[in-house]
Amino acid sequence: MEKNELGDGGKRVMLEEALEGEELSFILLTDGERYAPLVPTRDHKRAFDNNQGPNTGGMGAYSSDELLPAELRRTIEKTIVEPTIKGLAADGIRYQGFLYIGLMLTKSGRRCWSLIAGWAIRKRRRFWRGWNLIWPRCWRTRRLET
Repeated sequence: MEKNELGDGGKRVMLEEALEGEELSFILLTDGERYAPLVPTRDHKRAFDNNQGPNTGGMGAYSSDELLPAELRRTIEKTIVEPTIKGLAADGIRYQGFLYIGLMLTKSGRRCWSLIAGWAIRKRRRFWRGWNLIWPRCWRTRRLET
């Protein structure tokens, strides 16, 4: 900063809190009003061979409804998903597509560390199998409360 080696990009510093806990990805599809959550996923790739070391946060994922208890799912929907969709609509944005919510499940509760509009490519394969079977049910069963 003192040498201005990074130009304008080096004039500010952002400190982030280190989060410890289990990573969880909550991905949903929305038409701007209704939404359909997909099966929650978790990244999986250990730093060392033989599944040893810390999770690197990439290079693999697995999914299961068992990763997310029903009560926590409802909390995420009520405190993150629905306010996000309603907030976008209030700003005149009817977002249609995928929302990717990156969560860290810490000892002090869930923390949202990422919210991405689009598609998390590395997670795609976990959902594609069986998609045609569940797709018609998604829109019939999920609706935002007004």
